[in-house]
Amino acid sequence: MLSQETQPDVDALYLGWNRATLADMKHQLQSVPAEQKEWYQNNIDALHSTGNLNTDSIDKESLRHTFLSHLTTRFTKLFDNMKVLFIVAVIIFFSICGNCQTLKKERITKNDRMKGISFKFNYSAKDSYGLVSLILKKDNTFYYSANTIGTHQISEGTWKLSEGILILESTFQMNNFPAEISNGENRKFVDSCDIAVVENVKHELLTDAFVVVNNDTIKCLPMIGMCKGEYEKIDSVKIAFENGMSSGWIPIKFNERKIALTVLTEIPIGNYVVMNKRRFKLDGNYLRQL
Repeated sequence: MLSQETQPDVDALYLGWNRATLADMKHQLQSVPAEQKEWYQNNIDALHSTGNLNTDSIDKESLRHTFLSHLTTRFTKLFDNMKVLFIVAVIIFFSICGNCQTLKKERITKNDRMKGISFKFNYSAKDSYGLVSLILKKDNTFYYSANTIGTHQISEGTWKLSEGILILESTFQMNNFPAEISNGENRKFVDSCDIAVVENVKHELLTDAFVVVNNDTIKCLPMIGMCKGEYEKIDSVKIAFENGMSSGWIPIKFNERKIALTVLTEIPIGNYVVMNKRRFKLDGNYLRQL
């Protein structure tokens, strides 16, 4: 039976948190449109300059205490009401963006055409703290990204345009991203937790992924080896993220005690925006969300 009192390794978490943040930003730098690369590079440079990636930083007791306090508070709140936090995050995001869902059409270059791009729309806040991009390709696929300080959201899927109305349908919906039970060898288990830190298909650790066990009342965060609720055995699991997205329920067929889960995509689900027939109106050089 899993204990709720398991304590995380603060030093490892502190270093891992900073390095994961930096690694995620570097990964996003490779995939964002050219006009957003400077925004990302500036944030990467700022993270480097803080010195938080140095091992000496965890020797400062006040810094370690603050980090653990923040981690514990965040973990507790997420367990208490993950969906409420997601709603609050969305409200904050769109209050920062302001009118970011009214996008302006950008000129298509020769290089864009060579890449199969049909349309580009962007929004950039005057203070540069909000940046939204929507790219529509000739093969009827789209890529959407929205960035503010501390947030990065993406989406991708298919689009269609009819009578001035653009409709976006993302590849993943709220509860259908693919996941599977994987071999537990070489997987990261924290302390006595029976569930490994979730990975994606590139074997990158998804430290923000929760695992729901047996029913919606038992939730675990493998990153810190803690669960809210107890269980005798594991019958089924699903992966969930703060944004409310989850996999389907995955049955445990052979009564395994140690569970390792893999999200079968390299797309960062924790930053994903679900588009369920989201509609926009093309109004001259502007695209306005309906």
